[in-house]
Amino acid sequence: MKYDPSNYGDEIADVLAMGERLRNWRRWGVDDQKGTANLIKPEHRVHAASLVKRGAVISLALPIRNGEGPTTPVPAGRFNPIHTITVTGDKRGPFDMGATTDFTDDIITMGLQTTTHWDGLCHVYYQDLLYNGFPASSVDRFGAHKNAIGELATDFVARGVLLDMPRFKGVHALEPGYAIRPHELLECAEKENVTLGEGDMLLVRTGSMVDVAGNNWDGFNSRPRIGVHYSTAELLHDLGIASISSDNNAVETGSTVKGVSNPFHMVALRDMGVSLGEFWYLEDLADDCANDGVYEFMLVAPPLRVVEGAGSPVNPLAIK
Repeated sequence: MKYDPSNYGDEIADVLAMGERLRNWRRWGVDDQKGTANLIKPEHRVHAASLVKRGAVISLALPIRNGEGPTTPVPAGRFNPIHTITVTGDKRGPFDMGATTDFTDDIITMGLQTTTHWDGLCHVYYQDLLYNGFPASSVDRFGAHKNAIGELATDFVARGVLLDMPRFKGVHALEPGYAIRPHELLECAEKENVTLGEGDMLLVRTGSMVDVAGNNWDGFNSRPRIGVHYSTAELLHDLGIASISSDNNAVETGSTVKGVSNPFHMVALRDMGVSLGEFWYLEDLADDCANDGVYEFMLVAPPLRVVEGAGSPVNPLAIK
């Protein structure tokens, strides 16, 4: 079996070797900053539009609530969104608009990689190099001058495919710490009667958010992370997948590789140029797909046009 788990070791050298083998640097030119988003062609979008049969629209974004969400404090300074109403409706505002007209206003303070978001290709690097060989110093306090998320503002409109791993295995959610292997993803796709191909945006449901109704994140944050094993990068490469998103906080499972915390990030972002979507809420979509038996749909998920940003919030829409 091509994706036999025994083919992939748990040493740093194994990860580095895979990264070198799957590397897409210069594949789309020396100045490329889009990575595998280049695999989404106009004809793929035309096909994605043809998948819309019912006109149903399902948001895959978490609600943004003041001070609430899945983010736990980390050294990078991440925190949950802070929503402040700056002009209220219980007293007259700062301007006289005439005829008793007035307005309300508000602001949100949040990290670009808080709540449902995309990781930019500049987000992870090693050996002081970003995707496509750009120096890591291209990201400084003034911004990400290479591989910024804003480069992808018009790219992520394509065919989406949901692989619902808990339903495939007949469980409420995958067990904490479970590492999803490439052959399991293929087996799930076969059971769902859906194929994966070039330019697809892959969604992997782990069940991590199955119990977060009411914005209760205690269990989500305390459990060992469920996600894909780093060897999944090889499957993405072979199939020409444009992006991968999941309902956890990193797409990948907790690392099995000694001395490395995020091996899948290393290979996917830095070597392959595969954008990662994190904290995507897939419960409603999974229920809908289970009801109609259709696991493919048009997916519209552009990041904000953040100039020189390292990530972006997103409201992904599955349209069926």
